[in-house]
Amino acid sequence: MAATLPPATNRRHWGGSEALVGRVALALGVRGWRASELMWGARSAAAIAATIIRTLKTAQADEALVHFLQPIDLALLAATPEPFSPALIIAEQEADAAEDVAEMAMLATATPATKRAYLRRLEAAIGAAQRLRASLLVELDRA
Repeated sequence: MAATLPPATNRRHWGGSEALVGRVALALGVRGWRASELMWGARSAAAIAATIIRTLKTAQADEALVHFLQPIDLALLAATPEPFSPALIIAEQEADAAEDVAEMAMLATATPATKRAYLRRLEAAIGAAQRLRASLLVELDRA
């Protein structure tokens, strides 16, 4: 079941303080009112993104969905990247190996349960690879 929030009638309650809107406006190169609309308006960036996601999911356009979500995923990861370490590489390799095992199980018996298990392992492997990638990008950016 999808989580729903009540309408954001009190923008400050949902984190829409003037200072925050100002920071977003500066980052986007727009005026404060425009940033506020993009963040909280009826046609906010999030509402538009949600419509695009629903449309892509309905069309079963998984590759397009991954491509569409990639900048969002990378922005979230870049906001709090883990420091690069051999442990990140090992974690990525372990997640990838677990995904491979689940993939073979799903291919051997393609039941809803094995498909769900594979999807969980696949998502974990993608997450581990994204964490490693974000860490490497930060590390290279410092070099």
